[in-house]
Amino acid sequence: MQFRRPSEGNMPFKTLIVDDDVAICEMISAVIAPLGCEVATANTGADALEQINRHSFAVIILDISLPDMDGIEILRHIRRHRPEAEVIILTGHASLESATEAVRLGAYDYITKPAPVATIRATVRRALEKQRLTTRLATLTSLISETTLFTSVEQIGQAALTAIGQVLRFDICGLWVVDEEQNALRRVVACYYAPSTTGLLPLDGDKGIVVAAARSGQMVYVPDVREDPRYVVSLPTCRSELAVPLKVRGRVIGVLNVESEELDAFDVDDVQLLSALASQIAVALENVRLHREHIQERDRLRTILQNMPVLLVALDDEGNIVAWNQECERVTGYTADEVIGCRHIAKRLFPDRQYRRQLIKHWRQVRNDFLDWEMDIVTKSGAVRTISLSSISDRFPVPGWHTWAVGVDVTEQKELIKGIERWTARLDALRQVGLQITSQLNRDELLHSIVSYAVELLDGTSGGLYLHRPDKDALEWVVAVGDDLPPIGSLIRSGEGLSGKVWQAGRAMKVDNYQEWEGRAEQHRDLPWTAVIGAPVHWRGDFLGVVVVTSSAESRLFVEADMELLSLFAVQSAIAIKNASLHREARLREQELDAVNRAIRSMTSHLDLDTVLQIVLTEAGTAVQAEATSVLLYDDQADRLWFAASVGPGAERVRTLDMPADKGVAGWAVREQRPALVHNVQEDARFYSRIDDITGLSTKSLIAVPMVHRDKVIGVIEAVNKTDGDFNARDLRLLTMLADSAAIAIDNAHLHTELQRRLAEVRVLHAVTVAASSTLDLDQILERTAEAIRRALNVEYLVFALPDESGESLVMHHSLLGEDTDLVECASTQMKESLCGQVYLTGEPALIGDVQALPHPFEVSENLRSMLIVPVRWREERVIAVLAAGRSQPNAFSADDQRLFEAIAAQLGIAMENAHLHEAEREHRKLVEQSRAQLIQSEKLAATGRMAASLAHEINNPLQAIHNSLQLVLSFPLSPEEQREYLRIASEEIERLVGMVKRMLQ
Repeated sequence: MQFRRPSEGNMPFKTLIVDDDVAICEMISAVIAPLGCEVATANTGADALEQINRHSFAVIILDISLPDMDGIEILRHIRRHRPEAEVIILTGHASLESATEAVRLGAYDYITKPAPVATIRATVRRALEKQRLTTRLATLTSLISETTLFTSVEQIGQAALTAIGQVLRFDICGLWVVDEEQNALRRVVACYYAPSTTGLLPLDGDKGIVVAAARSGQMVYVPDVREDPRYVVSLPTCRSELAVPLKVRGRVIGVLNVESEELDAFDVDDVQLLSALASQIAVALENVRLHREHIQERDRLRTILQNMPVLLVALDDEGNIVAWNQECERVTGYTADEVIGCRHIAKRLFPDRQYRRQLIKHWRQVRNDFLDWEMDIVTKSGAVRTISLSSISDRFPVPGWHTWAVGVDVTEQKELIKGIERWTARLDALRQVGLQITSQLNRDELLHSIVSYAVELLDGTSGGLYLHRPDKDALEWVVAVGDDLPPIGSLIRSGEGLSGKVWQAGRAMKVDNYQEWEGRAEQHRDLPWTAVIGAPVHWRGDFLGVVVVTSSAESRLFVEADMELLSLFAVQSAIAIKNASLHREARLREQELDAVNRAIRSMTSHLDLDTVLQIVLTEAGTAVQAEATSVLLYDDQADRLWFAASVGPGAERVRTLDMPADKGVAGWAVREQRPALVHNVQEDARFYSRIDDITGLSTKSLIAVPMVHRDKVIGVIEAVNKTDGDFNARDLRLLTMLADSAAIAIDNAHLHTELQRRLAEVRVLHAVTVAASSTLDLDQILERTAEAIRRALNVEYLVFALPDESGESLVMHHSLLGEDTDLVECASTQMKESLCGQVYLTGEPALIGDVQALPHPFEVSENLRSMLIVPVRWREERVIAVLAAGRSQPNAFSADDQRLFEAIAAQLGIAMENAHLHEAEREHRKLVEQSRAQLIQSEKLAATGRMAASLAHEINNPLQAIHNSLQLVLSFPLSPEEQREYLRIASEEIERLVGMVKRMLQ
């Protein structure tokens, strides 16, 4: 591509010709006119100075000799006021001194008149070229200086166009930048473009000289745009266009183009100048881009820093705050406008002078090297906040920020740590307290310790403990520590006051202002409490009570953590109370077991029923502390309960009294075989009031426990009216244990009594058998039998009655009357008018429980209540007598007694038969002796027969003894000694029989 050389007249420089010769001025004007100058002339020094002061001339041609002023003086003026002008000196009288002075003052050249035209033109051309180059250099320098200050593409474009307009002739000029988003060139600044021309050219298209320059990265010059199809019309009159790419590090960022209406309007100098301007503009645009990116990054960073959830504060080298983000504003309450540039902000943030000096001193020591530096600042509202700052100045330096740091508000964290430390201390204290209270086993001391520790743990003023009283359905105030508390023993119902509401809700609760709380209990209205907190004391679902702590200080209000702590403490307290209760229960159980064991040992060490009953009464009354205690034995045959033993008011009146087994609480216990605890007998339909009527005792409460052994009801232990309160479950449990042992002891006593009775029966039978076998005298047999019965069976009255000869009356045998003179008058009684006669006539035994209720002949025997009458039979067929026994107690005889007396009667019948046989044998022997002498010879065989009969009689007696002995051994439970005794008797009688047989044979 060929460019034309620069032509004169491209630059409109002004030239001043100063000469006193008008012709010379005109000649020089004509000579330099083709150079494109605007020429002005001055013929005097004054005129020259005036024009120099008013206009800026590129070249001044100065005659050194003027009529009114020395040219050297004008040169000096030019150098002082127009130093940019090139001065060419003309002189007709050249001298070395003047030439030297002119050069010293900065004259461009020195021409001596007359000078050739070519010399003048060449000198002026060189001066103009210098001016042109100087102007372009100044323009470029000015552009460089200006663009370094610009921050927008538009400002750079305007400066560039202005600079180009100063050094280059054009008709259209524009600055284009690459729009990467649209992949196009976008015109940002232009001059002289037609309004209708497009300002956006696609880079992937084939239109636009500027597009070609941008795509190729090379300068594009089109001397005649009409011949280039790429040209996009800006003005219809434009003919040439020069486009220079703007490149940074080999990357095209835009295009600078100029257009002219002249063909081939731009030369090599223009290209060089535009290329130089383009390079500077590219740098400036890149700087703008970088500046924008920097601004954007800075703004983004500032936005991040401003909005980041941490504190950000920056100081300059003098310690003044230069950055203050929103988190700082939020924490301190001071805005950035109030802080940045404020010289007294440190005094506001750190009002304590000594503390502020310590911070400044520390900052000067550490400067940019600190990590987690904690400091307390005072906010705008006056609150104190703790912040922790860490410097990041060295890692992320920011211009203007000598020290900058980020931090966080650790006030809540510090408070949380302090709270955790306090909570840990409280938990540790709670653990220690738990160890201390759980080691206490004395219940009263434990309850007082619980309240004392609760007040201490919660930093309260006073406190107390309510315990649950199920029997009263209320909470009872049992322990108080401190002043202004309810009296001990006061009660609170469910839902009443704070404690009642804690009981009702089953969780801890607090009240900050108890005096104004509508739910306070009526009995607590005068108590000067400010804050109250309470927690339920639970143990495995069992509600034990409520622990309460109060505060009378307005500064001490309880918080949620206090509720949680008190709840945990309440759990420890529940465990401790339960442990103490278990220990107390264990001690009570131990005492109960000791008492029961003593009672068992005492009861089982005796076999006498009366003694056992008295022991049962004593132990039962002592165990349950009853006003009255009774033992009722059960008669299953009569289905009645009778008072076997009693102590307490009216005890003598109920002794031997009986009652139906289906009446009263005792009867219910027998039927159900379950113990009964009645707190108020007047409200219990089972209560049998007849006993109170008899004893005069007013029964309020009672316990009735059945005595059961081997599934058999023995009787009932009944305790009436506890002396120190009401009967409770412990009394019921204790009496139940005693009843179990008493049942065994009473049953053993019954067995012992039965065994003794059986032994007595055996002794009586033995005595009767011995008496009957040792003699045939009925009177002796009856006397021995009566003595044995009275001695063994403790019978008060004993009668053996025989019919008289008429058979209409019964006669009492004299041997059985004993010392009772009252019976003598009754020695004979009519058969049909007496009980004994009825038994004699009917042959049926009679067991009478109360003879006073029946008509009988023993009117004189007022103490006789019960009787037992059995018939005495001859050979188990015919009744020949009756045996009667009596006692002063009703129902004194049983079926066993009846069987015993029947056995005795059987022995007496045999004895009477033997006696009768003996009497008949005596009579027969007497007759034999009388007729012996007469009949020895004649009646030998008859005598032998009679002797055989006698021998049969003699044999019958031993046989009867043998039979009785063996019958006793086989039918009755005898001891080994007694069995041997009867066997010995049988053996002796057998030997007797053997001897009789031997004598008979001899």
